[in-house]
This record gives sequence, C-alpha cells and structure tokens, in this order.
Amino acid sequence: MENSVMYDYNIVCIGQKERTVYEAFEPWTRPYLIEWSALWAVKGRWYQFVFDYEHSLSLAVRRGKCYVIVREDADLDLIERSLLFYLERSPIHKVFVLFRLQGNRRESFSGELSLGTFMRRLKQGQIKANVAYLIAKYAW
Repeated sequence: MENSVMYDYNIVCIGQKERTVYEAFEPWTRPYLIEWSALWAVKGRWYQFVFDYEHSLSLAVRRGKCYVIVREDADLDLIERSLLFYLERSPIHKVFVLFRLQGNRRESFSGELSLGTFMRRLKQGQIKANVAYLIAKYAW
C-alpha cells in the first residue's frame, strides 16, 4: 500500500567542518532531539533535501515497516551525485543517509554499505525509512 506522507532525504557528512551545500540541499541545524540524538552526536555536517511528496519517491508499508519506493520519474542521479559529492568532502569518505518520516520513531542504524550496494537496494525497494545507513566510499 503506497501513500504520500511527509518525509525528507538527509545526509550527514561525517567529519566535515566547513559547510558545502550541494544543489538544492539545505544545511540542517535544528536537531531531532528525541528521534535522532545519537546521529546528532556524530561529528560532521547535516544536510537535508525535501522531495516532492507526490512524485519521485514514495513509501510502501510491508509487514509493518516503511520502505522507500523509487517511481519511474525519480531523479536517482540526484541521490547518487549528492552522495558522491558528500563522500568526497568527508575526510574519512563516509556519510550517513536517512529518509526520515515525521513523527515519533526510534533511532535505527544499518551496517556499512558501499554506494553501489545502497543504490541497488534503493532501486529494489529495500531501503527502509527512518533507518540511518552508513555509506562508505571504499566499503567492500
């Protein structure tokens, strides 16, 4: 079952000191105090992109969990280019990626993935909303 809800695409550029904004991204300075206190403890810069909620990406609920679904009109290049951009700007070449739903949700983190693995899983509808994925430029 797909539905349109409020969510955003977030990147935490681990170890980045100077803000470097990519295209339509915005530096995000207000912490999600309750929901993402551990992620806000990561040293680096947080950026946010808000998708058109009626297009590009949507959510599907399967077995009580929300997954990010790529529609035919989705700009996957924006996601991949933005991840490459911030992976290059991270001194350790790692970022966290989070498709965040609004509301009270518990923090959840994934293990380290390569950019290729993350993009493949995104295209296959295997990326969960409200899970922070650790993407590494040089992951196995």
